[in-house]
Amino acid sequence: MKHLKSLLLLLVVAGLASSVCVLNRRHAAEERHRTVEIAVDLGEVRALAASSPQSVADVFRSLKASGATSVAVTEATVRDLLSTGQASLVKVGSREAGGLYSVRASSASVQAFLDEALRAEGFSAGALQMDPSEIAAIPLGFGLDRDIARTLRQDQGYRIVARAQNFPSPARFEALRAQARELGAGTVIFAGDEVLGWRGAEEQAASLLGSGGLLFGAIEFGKQKGSEKVERLLDGRYLRVHSISTAEMANYQPAAAVERFVRAARERGIRVLFVHLPFAGGEGALEQNLDLIGAITRDLRRSGLAPGEAAVVGDPQPSRLELVVMAAGVAAAAVLTLLAFFDLGLASALAWLAVSALLLAALASFGDMGRKLVALAAALLFPAWAVARAARLSIAGQNGIRPPGLALVIHYLGAISIALFGGLFVAALLSGRVFMTATDQFAGVKVAHLLPVLMVLFAASAGVLGAPLPPREVWASAVRSARRIWSSPVLFGAAAVGILAIAALLLVVLRSGNDAGVGVSGFELRFRALLDRVLYVRPRTKEILIGHPALWAAIWLMLRRETAWASVFFVAAALGLVSVLNTFCHIHTPVALSFARVFNGAWVGAIGGVALVWALRKLGLGANAKSG
Repeated sequence: MKHLKSLLLLLVVAGLASSVCVLNRRHAAEERHRTVEIAVDLGEVRALAASSPQSVADVFRSLKASGATSVAVTEATVRDLLSTGQASLVKVGSREAGGLYSVRASSASVQAFLDEALRAEGFSAGALQMDPSEIAAIPLGFGLDRDIARTLRQDQGYRIVARAQNFPSPARFEALRAQARELGAGTVIFAGDEVLGWRGAEEQAASLLGSGGLLFGAIEFGKQKGSEKVERLLDGRYLRVHSISTAEMANYQPAAAVERFVRAARERGIRVLFVHLPFAGGEGALEQNLDLIGAITRDLRRSGLAPGEAAVVGDPQPSRLELVVMAAGVAAAAVLTLLAFFDLGLASALAWLAVSALLLAALASFGDMGRKLVALAAALLFPAWAVARAARLSIAGQNGIRPPGLALVIHYLGAISIALFGGLFVAALLSGRVFMTATDQFAGVKVAHLLPVLMVLFAASAGVLGAPLPPREVWASAVRSARRIWSSPVLFGAAAVGILAIAALLLVVLRSGNDAGVGVSGFELRFRALLDRVLYVRPRTKEILIGHPALWAAIWLMLRRETAWASVFFVAAALGLVSVLNTFCHIHTPVALSFARVFNGAWVGAIGGVALVWALRKLGLGANAKSG
């Protein structure tokens, strides 16, 4: 069995080495992808200039000096001309003709623009047989802003972002291609709540955005209809955009807005920041907006990012050989996890290794879904293995092989390291543009949070945590434990603690994932913001407040032969180790930042662990145990 464990560890190390090779390429791609566009809205800048003594060109020049790189030009619609009095909608034709309308401009120049724009969309200004609300939504291109966009691009070096409209017109796709080319736009961020092609034409839209010299800007949290499908069709070849709506900006302090924008770029791979100017007019409005843009620019630079032209991130895909080697490493971890909970014979262990290696290697070679399943297996196994190993080594340390204080530190860091290794497997297995842009994501977040904790809870309740028994004996022990608990009188205190523990576990699970079912309290948001400011990279709350202090205390208790209490704390410790691994499941977060987050969590959690041990000493736990 000793030789088998050496083989298993060798396979894990080989898989880890393969993971490091993949992650090295991914880190290089992330380092090359560090320019961030700061876009402002043309209409908002015009309104700002109208309330200041400076011209529109001068305001743009000042914004450029503060760090703005791009200007967003919104495509006009018939509604814009109607609302400003530049055009009117007139019903024409006989009563039998039904809803036949004509759009008539207030001047010859506007009429010429209107006729040309409607022809480009496949319509005639003189005869539109549509509902008035549909006529008002017809896009008219960017002709009204074409000259100022050209001036800003050529004279001041701004990049142009086209804010195009979606509309089911006969020639919408070709019209947009031509209009964006005339505007000089390199990126399209769709206006409204729909992207081009929504309701059945997303493939045509993706074809235009993938081959027309235009980059699609997908708004994070924007929930634009059709966006997810276009993102998938583009296979991650697009830019991620973060914006705070005009209504939201009114409720934000400038410092909070700056922090949100910079965190989006630093932690989630956002490469276009679309900044709505919060100060529209009044005394000092221009200076306040310039200060906001300048603060975003300054903090981006402090984070190692730079304002400039955004580009599509690279695609550091693992090779087939790397995938197979990583799958073999996960298979070996599966057997090591089994051996940590069950006393298996050599033949059984080899059979488990053969079956899991073949299955996981086949899955790893079966496209993105297969890779996600192998990553999920790693996420389930490594935290449970880390807890069981720490418990076993702590039991061995009761014999005083090394000073208890040193053993505690070594086992604490060893458990976190194993969870970290599992995270590296996940991060490498899912390396690639579609995951780095969050087009596709790690699957099974809630299961990965819950199942390892339940595995540790089962072992603790069976009394085999750190002391594996044959499977039948483990099951018999679990049954005896369940019967004993069922037949024991229920004490109010124990029941209260149990209910609180179950509620805490459910809360953690519900709050996990990208679309958490439970929100975060205002107090916790303020606490997180404080950690971000103090530590630069905030550790995970469940690690520093629950998991890691519990891990430290569990090892201390086990070393002092407080096995029952140690088992309780090991169950809580599993939450922190799951969180360590989960840090690397966020593939859109740079690898280097994930390492920093885990490092900060480890040392801050150790401080919490020391405080918890002090409290346990005061309560009398471990006081009568032999110190070794």
